Amino acid sequence: MAKSGVRSNRPKKSRVASAKEHQNRLISILENFPENKILAKSSAKQLLAVSKKNRIPLPAKAKLLICRKCSLPFSNGDNVRIRLRNGVKMVTCLSCDDTRRYILK
Repeated sequence: MAKSGVRSNRPKKSRVASAKEHQNRLISILENFPENKILAKSSAKQLLAVSKKNRIPLPAKAKLLICRKCSLPFSNGDNVRIRLRNGVKMVTCLSCDDTRRYILK
């Protein structure tokens, strides 16, 4: 019988470090290739999956690049609306109508 909850043999620090490296690579793909829709969509889904699997938060850069609800990458003017009002940046995904608010300092 298989054991339930089998842990990996890698220590937590090295696992988290490699996950953060992977996150940074995926973020750079999202920033550098926004016109390639298939690559950007795949990178966004992988970025969310890596973050959830390793229980690490998304970097601040990544929060502005993808929709957390439908996991589509944002391309300015195409599927995202950005409004600034009273020191608050409101980002609305036009594919799922999810709204995120970020306080500007």
